[in-house]
Amino acid sequence: MKLSSALQPSSHEPKRDKKTRPYTSAGRPTASASRGVAARRSPSKFKTTTATTATAGPSSRRPRTAGALARSVGSVGGDEFTRGDPLLQAVDAGELGDEAAVRVLKAKLKVTMEQMDAATEELKAVKNELQSLKSQHKDTSKEATKEKKSAQAAQRSANQMKRLLDDMTGKYEREKERAKDLQAEVDAMKRKAKQESAGNQGLEVRLNRALEERDNLKLQLQKLKERPAQASDADLKALEDEIKQLRKQRNEVLEAFEKALRLVDVLKRQKVHLEAARALAFTEEEFIQALDWRQLE
Repeated sequence: MKLSSALQPSSHEPKRDKKTRPYTSAGRPTASASRGVAARRSPSKFKTTTATTATAGPSSRRPRTAGALARSVGSVGGDEFTRGDPLLQAVDAGELGDEAAVRVLKAKLKVTMEQMDAATEELKAVKNELQSLKSQHKDTSKEATKEKKSAQAAQRSANQMKRLLDDMTGKYEREKERAKDLQAEVDAMKRKAKQESAGNQGLEVRLNRALEERDNLKLQLQKLKERPAQASDADLKALEDEIKQLRKQRNEVLEAFEKALRLVDVLKRQKVHLEAARALAFTEEEFIQALDWRQLE
């Protein structure tokens, strides 16, 4: 027998009070509550049976017994529906009246619907939490990607700075060696210039003496020219010797002058090297300051 036909109201049944509770005094669902559960489980069958009953008319209705209702509940719910519930087992065994069985089934339906609503709300909360976790995971993934890109960019910048620092360090070492070589060359030139300066002082003394002797010889030559033509051969020979000596002294003076010119050139080159050494020293200080600035960063 179908549960929908079993749940049709009987003409012999008294009207139920609206205040009737869906639970018995023992706290179990009433038969009406259990019958509501069965109706919710098979609404199409319920509608079909209702239509059939309506067309059949009042004369075709038959009063239902507790056993018929129990068989209807058993055919719909089976053993799984009544297992563990003494009231439902009593309904299935036909031990309760029709009204009591309906109240039990309605109460069972209400409890089941409440459990289903609670499960639905719990499922909705779980879905919302899952969606929130997915959104958080997505945001975290984006943030991790950004952090990874930022770390890669910082690593590339650090590698570039390291290469630049290595290049500057190598250049600094090369310039330092070059400055050392130039400084050694400048020191050697200073010593040489000092020696040549000491030699030039002696040359200047000799040059002054030669000039004085030249002036004296000029005076003597002038006096000789003023003498009478009867000058002796001895005097002429002496004059020739003096002229030769003067020419020799003149050549020595010219050589000393050329040496002085070469010394001037050496001093000019020394000045250029000293200026280059100062420039290299200034560049070295700037490089050291740049290194200190990089370390402070």
